Amino acid sequence: MAHKLIPCALRNQAPYPPKFAMSKVVCIIDAYSSGAFLAQHFSERGYELIHIQSSKYLPSFLLESFPIGIFCKTWLNDCLFEELVSQLRSQQPQAVIAGAETGVILAELLANRLGLATNLPELGAARRDKFEMIAAIRRVGLRGTRHLRTDSLKEAIEWIKEFPVVLKPLNSAGSDGVKICYDLDLVARSFQSLLGRANQLGYYNSQVLLEEYLGGIEYMMNAVSCRGEHFITECALSNRIVLDDGAIIYDSLDMIDSERSDYRELQSYFCKVLDALGIQNGPSHGELKIDNRGPVLIEVGARLPGASVPLLSEQCMDYGPITATADAFLNPSQFVQRVRRSKGRHHFFKIVFFISKVSGTVRRTIDTSWIKNLKSYYDIVLDERPGVQIKPTCDLFTTPGYVKLIHENEEVLLRDHELIRMAEYEMFSKAIEADNHGALL
Repeated sequence: MAHKLIPCALRNQAPYPPKFAMSKVVCIIDAYSSGAFLAQHFSERGYELIHIQSSKYLPSFLLESFPIGIFCKTWLNDCLFEELVSQLRSQQPQAVIAGAETGVILAELLANRLGLATNLPELGAARRDKFEMIAAIRRVGLRGTRHLRTDSLKEAIEWIKEFPVVLKPLNSAGSDGVKICYDLDLVARSFQSLLGRANQLGYYNSQVLLEEYLGGIEYMMNAVSCRGEHFITECALSNRIVLDDGAIIYDSLDMIDSERSDYRELQSYFCKVLDALGIQNGPSHGELKIDNRGPVLIEVGARLPGASVPLLSEQCMDYGPITATADAFLNPSQFVQRVRRSKGRHHFFKIVFFISKVSGTVRRTIDTSWIKNLKSYYDIVLDERPGVQIKPTCDLFTTPGYVKLIHENEEVLLRDHELIRMAEYEMFSKAIEADNHGALL
C-alpha cells in the first residue's frame, strides 16, 4: 500500500517558522524512554542538543533511561517560565520536542513561545488529560467512550450503568492503575487505590477517570505529523491479559500490514482524532479498539511510543518514526518527499513482554541463551544480574523485560512467541530465590 499524507481538517494551524534558524540546535524536554532514541538520532545528524528536565520529581525509572554524553547542555526546569523562555531563546533552537510523556506540556509551551513548530496550544489540555481528550473528539462528532472524572466514590457508583467498567488515572501511561471492574466491590477498592496517590509518572491523582468498557480488538497506531498532515508509521495488535483483580498486563505487540482492512479503517479514524486534538507537528502514539460499531479511541499521546517500538519500526519500515520526526521538525520538504517515496513495510516486528509469576531475588544470572537462538530474535531487554528484584507482573511497569523479534514471515514470529511463553516460567524460577511471602506463584 502506498503511503500518503492525510491533510489536516482544521483551518487554524499552529505557527510554523517561515525559515529555519542558522544554528543547528535542538532542545528535547525529558529525553527519557524513546526520547533517548531521538537524542541519539539528532546527535548523529550533527545537531547540538539541549536537554531540559521538566520537573525534579520525575520517577527513577525514567531518569535511569537518560542518554549520557549526548547533550551539550542539561537544565532543570526550576525557574520561572519566562526565565526559561529567555534562556532557551538565547540558544536559537530549531525545534523543541517532547522526549517522553512528562515533557509534552512544557515542550509545546516553549515551542509556541519561541515561534517554532508545535501543536495547537488551545488544545493542550486535551492532549494530556484523558477526560478532556475524549470530550474533544466527541465535540467534533467522533466516537468516544462514555466517561466521568470525579473525586467522589458515591458519584462514581451512581454514574455506573452496567459492568464491566474501566477505572484509570487521568494522566499516566503504560496501563498504570488501569482496572477493569466487574462489580461494585472492585470499583470501590480500585477507586480508593487510585485517588490521592501519585501515579507512575509522578502526577498526583486528584480525580479518577471512569469509562465504559468496550469489547473488541485493541490496537496501537502511531503517526508523525508535519504542518497538519499525518503519516502513519506503524500499526500493531495490542494483546493484553486481564488479571483477576482487573489489572491489565501486556502479552505482545504484533505489527500488522497496511493492506489489512482494519489498518485502513483505523487510519481514517485516527487521523481525524489527531485533527480534533490539534496534533499538527511531531509524533503521536495512539491506543484504539475496533468493535462491532467500528473504531474508538482509548487514548493518544503527543510523543513517540515506548517499549523500543520506534527502533523496531526503523528496522522494519522504509521510513521509520525517528527519522520522520526529525525531518518533520527540521526539513518539512524532505519529510513530504520521503513519505511519498516510502515503500512501506519490508519486515514485521513483534514485542513479547515477559510475564513474571514469581516473586523474589535473582540469585544467579538468568539464562537467556535459548532466546537469542530463536530464528526471529533481534534484541532483549532484561536485567539478568544476580541481586535484581523480580515481582509478579501487574502492569507494564512491573514486567521484567521484553524480547524484540523481527522477521519477514509472521508464522516464524508466532512460533517464537509461543516458545518464549512456554519456557519463561522455568527460566525465572531457576534463577530466583523466593521471597518471604512465598514465592513461586
